Amino acid sequence: MALARRFSVDAYDSFGTIAAEWEALADQTGSPPFLRPGWFAAFVAGSGGRALQILAARRDGRLIGVVPLQRGAGVLRSVTNWHTPEFAAVYEDEAALHALAEALCERHERRVSLWFVNPANPDYEAIRASAGPRGRRVLTRRLELPPYVDVNGDWRAYESGIAAKVRRDLRRRRRLLDEQGEVAFEISNGNVRLDSMLEDGFAVDASGWKGDNGTAIASGAETRQFYTGIARWAASRGWLRLAFLRLDGRPIAFQYGLEDGGTYYFLKGGYDAKYSRFSPGRLLLASMIERAFDNGLKLFDFGGADESFKREWANGRRELVHLQVFPPSVPGLIEWAAFAYGRPFVKRVGSLIRR
Repeated sequence: MALARRFSVDAYDSFGTIAAEWEALADQTGSPPFLRPGWFAAFVAGSGGRALQILAARRDGRLIGVVPLQRGAGVLRSVTNWHTPEFAAVYEDEAALHALAEALCERHERRVSLWFVNPANPDYEAIRASAGPRGRRVLTRRLELPPYVDVNGDWRAYESGIAAKVRRDLRRRRRLLDEQGEVAFEISNGNVRLDSMLEDGFAVDASGWKGDNGTAIASGAETRQFYTGIARWAASRGWLRLAFLRLDGRPIAFQYGLEDGGTYYFLKGGYDAKYSRFSPGRLLLASMIERAFDNGLKLFDFGGADESFKREWANGRRELVHLQVFPPSVPGLIEWAAFAYGRPFVKRVGSLIRR
């Protein structure tokens, strides 16, 4: 019991009151950029609408674990969207993780909704283990299978394992592009000309089908604000990587990523549709993967969906799920039934409850 009294879990409604401690804990635990307050602050600045509820575990007053959430309409949600590489808590040790998991499973909202959770991480099992004894129901749904390249060995050996037709096609397209003018590969950490480089990159990203279907960075004010904010924050930490393939100085392919802890995180990329016959996006991607080998990185993380252009290069995949926890109450039962069985079942459950 004496040990239990040393722990507390508090809730904060802003980043400013806990950001410095959180950042120090993230440094201590080697947490990736997208689990740090700077990432979440940029997300919240462009989203609005929901109140923050940051759960912070302490041992003898010292921060040992933190997980950022948003509260709205009776639901406690992870601070995530479809731009999120992965969601998890930052914690010092197993005791801190379980303190956070228990606090999550004791909430009184209709449900706790955590998006982009990796079931291979300890967070997933800690929440499930805490839910059962508290009568909570848990539902899990697969969201994505992001591919990655395990950067192991040397580039030539890795490249030889890529399908021969892919290698031949890329060599042919590079030769054709070389015939058009001077081809250059450029990568920047954003320490100079950041705004102009972002403008160049966002323009390339929006020049093709992404601009047409509204998925480009520049297609929405919130998305543009988010990626601009992340870029400025990440550049200040030395994590930003803006890569370009240029033809006679003109950017024809663009890649926006973060690099930290031996991992390159591919967040966004695009190419100028007028040059699509040269596959500039694939050429740039090949250069970036080769760079990962040359620089001694450990992982090239594609993130996002399991798309065909990623599978050409990937040698592994991880899983991301939507994890939901429902309380043992009437509203919780109805919410659980809605997600587990669909609306018709919920109507029948509701009619039984009202009798």
